[in-house]
Amino acid sequence: MPCQCIAPGAVSADRGLSRPFPGLTLGGRERCDVAEYPLKTLLDLRRREEDVANQAWAKARDAQEQAQAEAARLASRAHGIAERLAVAREAPMAKLTPSVSAAEASAAARFQARLCDELARATALHETHRRGPLARACAHEECARQELVERRLAREALEIHEEQFREDRRREADQRADEDNDEHARFARHERQSRPGRDPET
Repeated sequence: MPCQCIAPGAVSADRGLSRPFPGLTLGGRERCDVAEYPLKTLLDLRRREEDVANQAWAKARDAQEQAQAEAARLASRAHGIAERLAVAREAPMAKLTPSVSAAEASAAARFQARLCDELARATALHETHRRGPLARACAHEECARQELVERRLAREALEIHEEQFREDRRREADQRADEDNDEHARFARHERQSRPGRDPET
């Protein structure tokens, strides 16, 4: 399935929606377990797919954080060089004055030129990383996160369906139990009325 890199919304991390339903006591009567969920195999598959997607997203997130840290390091290095260059340009040796010899001014100019080259390289490295590894890491993290959202929604939809299935089966079981109790009551009343010497109306 192709991945659409869109910003996913917040999703629930809760996985405890479906629970086994052991024998219940409702209305003073013991109820047996409801029928086995027919899509249990598919639900187990959806849960495994979500686990795999969650692990993939965790790896993509780690890679993104590493790329962001490297981008911050490169940006900090470029900023440091820029600050050194600014200081060098304001240094007394950088200006040709009567108190500064030509040799000193030439050395200051060469130092500034070297800093300019370093700044250009540092800036280029940061921009290359930002447009390349960092951009790819961010895109991969978004895709992995969207994949996790889709897998989680698929799992949650099946768990909701399972809950509805079990609720329907419990309701049907209760209805059958009520019908059985009514039948038992009618049979018991018929037995009492059929005994010799008994008033049929009692």
